[in-house]
This record gives sequence, C-alpha cells and structure tokens, in this order.
Amino acid sequence: MDALELAGEIRGRDVERDRRWYSALVADWLHPGQQEIDARARSALSDVLAPLLLDPSSHERAISFLAELSEQWILGSRDDACLAEIADWLDQTGVTIGTSLRLANRVAWASRGLATPVTDLVTRDRDPSSVGALFLVATALERRRFLFQGSGLLDAIEELSTLSSYYPSLAYVRAMRAFALLLGGTRHDIPQALSFVEEAWADLSEPEAVGAVRDVCLHALWVGSRIPDQGEVLLHYCDLDAQTAHSVGLRPDRVIALFRKAGAYRMLGRYEEAIEILDALVNRLQGSSEFVRTFSEQVIREREINQLGMSLDGLKSDFDVARERLEATEAKMTRSEARLGEIEHQGLTRNVQIISMFTAAVAFAVGIASISTKTGSSPLAAVLVSCALGVGLLGFVFLIYLVTRTREEVEPFKSAGKLTWTVVGSILALMLSIVAVAAAFIR
Repeated sequence: MDALELAGEIRGRDVERDRRWYSALVADWLHPGQQEIDARARSALSDVLAPLLLDPSSHERAISFLAELSEQWILGSRDDACLAEIADWLDQTGVTIGTSLRLANRVAWASRGLATPVTDLVTRDRDPSSVGALFLVATALERRRFLFQGSGLLDAIEELSTLSSYYPSLAYVRAMRAFALLLGGTRHDIPQALSFVEEAWADLSEPEAVGAVRDVCLHALWVGSRIPDQGEVLLHYCDLDAQTAHSVGLRPDRVIALFRKAGAYRMLGRYEEAIEILDALVNRLQGSSEFVRTFSEQVIREREINQLGMSLDGLKSDFDVARERLEATEAKMTRSEARLGEIEHQGLTRNVQIISMFTAAVAFAVGIASISTKTGSSPLAAVLVSCALGVGLLGFVFLIYLVTRTREEVEPFKSAGKLTWTVVGSILALMLSIVAVAAAFIR
C-alpha cells in the first residue's frame, strides 16, 4: 500500500466505528520491528497526514490515525526520540493547540511507562509558544498525571519554569499544578489548589486548550480527597461544564466529563444516578484501542464500587431500623423493671410499716404495764412516762414511715424545708425532755 492508497483508506473510514481498524492499519503500514519503521512513519506524516489534517472533512480521521501512528512509533522504538520529529512536524503543519493537546493525551497514555526527563523532551532552543513545544510539555505532564505522580508532576513544572517563564503561566500548566497539589499536597495546599482550578477554568485566552484544561481540572477535583465537601465541589464543576460546553466549542456529553460526574454522585451517596451514567458510558465505548480497553475497565470498576456502596447503604438502613427497634425494646424493659422495682419496694415497705406499728403497739402496752407496776405510788408520774413513751414510739413509727417511702411519696415533704423539720424535731425533743424531768420530780 502506497501513500495515496493509505490516504484513500483513511478518508473512507468512520472514526467512531473503526478504531480497531486504525490500529491494524497503522501496524500494517509501519511494520513494527523492521528497519524502515522510522522512514515509513515520516512518510506518513509528510505525504498522508498533513493534507488530511488541513481538510475539515477528514480532520478527525487524520487525528485518529496520527494518534495511532505516534503511539506505535514510540512503542516500536522504545524511546522518545521520535517525539521531537512529531513536534517539528506539528509546527510545520500549522495544527491548532487543541489538536496538539489531544495528540499528546493519547501518546502520553500509551507511553506513560517512559520516564524521560522534561528537559530531555523540551529544549531551550524551542519556541515555548509553539504548538510543537506545547505538545512535548503536555506529553511529559500527562504521563505523570496518568501515573498519579504528584511530586514528580510538581518537579516537572519547576523544571519547565527554568526553561521559560512562559510555561507556568499557561492555564493548562496551572491546572496540572492544581492536580499535583490536590493529589499529594497537604490540607494547607487545598485553598491554593482550588484557586488554581478556578483561575485555569476561567482562562479562555486559548480557546483550543479549554477542553484539555477542563479535563485536568475535573481530574484534580476527582482525586482531591482532602477537599471539604469534595462531592459537592466536583458536581458543581461538572454541572458548570455541561452548561457552558457549547459556548466554548465542547460537547457536554464527553465521556471523561460524564465519568467525573458519576464519581461526584458516588461521593454524595447518589449511587443509582451514578450507575445510570456509567451504564450509558459502557454502551458508548467502542473499539479495541489501549485507551478504550483501559477506560472501559475503569468504568466497570467504578460501577462495581457504586453497586457496593448502594448495598452497604441498604445494610446500614436495615441496621438503623433494627437499632431503633432494639432501643425502643430496651426502653420498654427499663420502664418495666423500674415499675417492678417500685411494686416490690412498696410491698416491702408495707410489711415494714405493719411490723413497726405492731411492734410499737406491743412496746407501748408492755411499757405502760411496766410503768404501772413500778410507779404505782404516783399515778401522775405513770401517766407522764407513758406519754413520753408513746410520743417516742410515735416518732419511731414516723421515722420508719419516712425511710420506707418512695421518692414520689417523699417529694411533698421536701417542700416543707429543712427549717420546718428542725423546728418539729426540736419541739419533739423538748416535749420528751419535759416529760422525763417532770416524771423524775414527781417520784
């Protein structure tokens, strides 16, 4: 197959349905492992892809083929030597920033295992504002983002700042810094990271880069588990993206954005809504590219997590109902035990009262009889001593009564106050003393 035949094949294919075909076509064109792989890749760039990219009717098809070509070229050579050639070709072709960022995303995903230093990819002699330079920068940063290397991502951004002050000022790079801070930073870094997200999201100075910037921002909020109310914050930005997507030239139903929204629903415990989105995503994913395979696995795993969360919610609800019933039963048992205790106490006190009163009556009768025999010479003395004995026995009975009362029965007596009880006790003691002294003088 020559270049003209290859161009004809690319023009006649449906991008969405024939991703598997693109991969096979690139593999057949490059012949991986043979010596002519570099020559045939360069030929495809110059003779086939350049005119296809500039034609709106074949632009998307050319992007898909270019992504597959870049991936297999890197994987076939097992290094990043070809990236500089691709960057130079992008500058010569005059593609947009959006095209270069999309290509970098695909290339970085397929070659994320390569840890080439940033300064080896991006050189000082390259114009930092060129499309090719941004392609190399994005490839280096995206690799670290896909591997969740927060500290490595921050180090790469610092290395870029030594090459040119232009790179850190890009909205795309600021979004990457926010991702790194939310992923590996501390709680103190959260306000700064959120401000980076807000600034990058609102920066529309590069309209072609808005899609890539929003993708990184949503990913940063998705991994930022330290963010207070993370689910609400992520859902807010997902809704904001859907509302404003058309105004910045994006589709509101992009698979990555919907995947982040499903994650926000999961964080908020809205599992059914999340599963509904994930099911729709699974039906949309087609093809056998490395991205489709990996992303499908992520969607399925996310669905399993939501299903587990929904099951745990059901168990928690059942547990809460059972706990409420148990607490109600325990309260009833406590009240029943308290009532049984009161009944038992009342029965016991009644017995004590009867016995004490009977004892007091017997003691009073015996005491009077004894007094009558011992104080027969003085009837008045006998009467006084008998009165004293009776008063003492009545006081004893009243004391037994107070001791054996329940809290509810004693409560009215408390209102009398300590002074009243002191006076009553003093009068009772005085009466007993007077009677005893009078009886002694009478004898």
